[in-house]
Amino acid sequence: VPKDWDQIISDATIGGTKAAAATTAVCGPLVYLLNKHHAGFRSGLGMSGKVATVVIPAVFAFWSESQFVAIRARSTIIDHQAAMSQIPTTTPWIPTFHGLPVHQAAANWLYDHPFAFVSTAGASTVTSVFLLEKLRHPEMSLSSRVMHTRVYAQGIVVSLLCGVMVFRDYMSKRGKFGEEKPSE
Repeated sequence: VPKDWDQIISDATIGGTKAAAATTAVCGPLVYLLNKHHAGFRSGLGMSGKVATVVIPAVFAFWSESQFVAIRARSTIIDHQAAMSQIPTTTPWIPTFHGLPVHQAAANWLYDHPFAFVSTAGASTVTSVFLLEKLRHPEMSLSSRVMHTRVYAQGIVVSLLCGVMVFRDYMSKRGKFGEEKPSE
């Protein structure tokens, strides 16, 4: 028997509140004990960081549990309505791009533009590695940081190139998504 929407919202709120309370019951004492017994935690995080370490998991628990309750209730209502009206249930909605599922459209784009992918992914990864090295080792000189970044970047870009080559080989044998494979 389907519930009305007010009842679903109430159930979702109660379920989310219980999940948030359980998460807070675990995270709160854990943060307290870490603050009391671990000098690195005590000095490494300010008050807002410690509060966030408790609040963020609780908010996530509330959100996820309330969503799961609402989704389960909605699917129950849809199944009940379909059974009552003898309408077959539909398959889940899959996002599309140019008539293809998004992952297939992305695969076609990567097959058509491998250099754009490698250059974009390589440049952003190299920049991220350089900045990460700066954060990890602020005392390191610029020339040393550039050398470290170069070594990591070479490995990352070579891995990207190998992955794209394997992918292009697969796609050239398989054909692009959405295109009929020629008969042999």
